[in-house]
Amino acid sequence: MIRRKCIEFNGDFWHCNPDDFNGNDIHRVKNKTAKEIWEIDRNKIDLIKSKGYDVLTIWESEYRKDPESTLKKCLNFLND
Repeated sequence: MIRRKCIEFNGDFWHCNPDDFNGNDIHRVKNKTAKEIWEIDRNKIDLIKSKGYDVLTIWESEYRKDPESTLKKCLNFLND
């Protein structure tokens, strides 16, 4: 059986981490609201899932806070 797995690593700034942004915040480079960026990301994840992949999303701050646990989380996801 082929296991299809995808790990999406989102930068807090570029993907407007909801811990740091609210939906109406305007991204200063992309000139889009955080809500628009989240919708783009959600559409991307939905497309990946529609192709038969399981998806794990990791946020930059999650990795920076605890790299070892985050890597274990990724390995568990890949080996599950």
